[in-house]
Amino acid sequence: VSGANYVGGLCGYRCYNCSINGSMVGEKDASRVVSVVGTGNCVGGLAGSNSPGINGCASMANVSGASHVGGVTGEVRSYSAISNTTVGNTASNTAVTVAGQGDNVGGLAGSTPGEGTGDVVLASVSGASNVGGLVGDLSSGSFSNSRVACRSGISYDGREVVRGSGYNVGGAFGRQAGSANGVTSAVDVVGGADNVGGLSGWSSGAINACSVHQDPGSGGTIEYTRVTSSGNSVGGLVGYRDSQNISGSFAAVYVRDGDNNGNCFGGLVGYHNDGGIDNCYATGDVGGWSFVGGLAGYRKGGYWNQNIAAVNTSGADYVGGIAGYDELQNDWGIQNCTVLGMSQGWNHVGALAGGVASGHAYQPGANVHYVWNSGYNDHNNSWELSCRLSYDQMAAQTQPRLSVADTHPYSSSLVGRAFPFGGVWANGSLLPYYGDWPIVG
Repeated sequence: VSGANYVGGLCGYRCYNCSINGSMVGEKDASRVVSVVGTGNCVGGLAGSNSPGINGCASMANVSGASHVGGVTGEVRSYSAISNTTVGNTASNTAVTVAGQGDNVGGLAGSTPGEGTGDVVLASVSGASNVGGLVGDLSSGSFSNSRVACRSGISYDGREVVRGSGYNVGGAFGRQAGSANGVTSAVDVVGGADNVGGLSGWSSGAINACSVHQDPGSGGTIEYTRVTSSGNSVGGLVGYRDSQNISGSFAAVYVRDGDNNGNCFGGLVGYHNDGGIDNCYATGDVGGWSFVGGLAGYRKGGYWNQNIAAVNTSGADYVGGIAGYDELQNDWGIQNCTVLGMSQGWNHVGALAGGVASGHAYQPGANVHYVWNSGYNDHNNSWELSCRLSYDQMAAQTQPRLSVADTHPYSSSLVGRAFPFGGVWANGSLLPYYGDWPIVG
């Protein structure tokens, strides 16, 4: 199918009173992929533009257009649901492509103010700004129990990628103003500008029980998802976080600065402006130029509680295990947090933070600790010395729902085990573990 504007494999422009149910473009069982091509805007595998709901549909189409391009629909014009719908075929390991030359490009929908549930996308997605594996621009509404998948048995250099040359690029959402619950992304993310994240590039909506990681292997291990950008504000879960809470979420990521001069790189969040981070976990490796942190590269505000950063961080300036720089002016705001990774850099390096606001210090009474021994996080910063623990002391600590003695691989024999730490959703089910921890020490 080809055309200019409003191009779809099923219909170009869908009316308000007609929903789409149980429809298919291409042949899912035979893994036959077709093409839907538009030279203009609003191009989708099923519909170029629609208002009613879409339920139980499948798209096996390579889709391309200008702006507002989606694997199912280019744009949703009113609040409605896309539910139990697939793009590509995970059963046959068949992926498709969704490509836009402009903004608002998504594996499922280019843009929507509505909701989605039970959707699965297996596709590589590319565009300029507001590019996501599920939705390019989620302007309101919510998505739940949906996932962006990768083909199984494919090495990292050949697996699916969400790629954007502009700002707001994410594994699931480019711009996320609506909420996300139980959404999982496995695709690598490559950005060319600011606000790039494993789940969301830019986010102001609530995030709960979401995760960024590859599917667990046969031994219960989880491979790191790669998040890379040449811009600023890059995170394993969210690039730029504006407000509301992130809770019960997880990222196993390898985060990198694409041109070695970017700011604000974090295991969970690149730049944390406001909102809480509660009961979250990050593992992997984060590297950037400046403001590099295990949980967030830069912390401007927000309350953090019951979080663990098992992230090795590295950079040139302001590098920390929990935050590259912490701007808060008082001791309030971080409780029950643990740093298990190692921080390395040239200037302003700390086990907890590379730098803090004047007069600020972390307090052991708030149950904030980091692993320390000779040659490992021995930066001796005045604002964090009282919070350091040796490996043996850390092993004796019991954080909320986590016994470090059972999980942290201070012995190499523990690497590769599936460790008990509940709270991660994958494929609609609650995993009993968080997967591999990085090799540290």
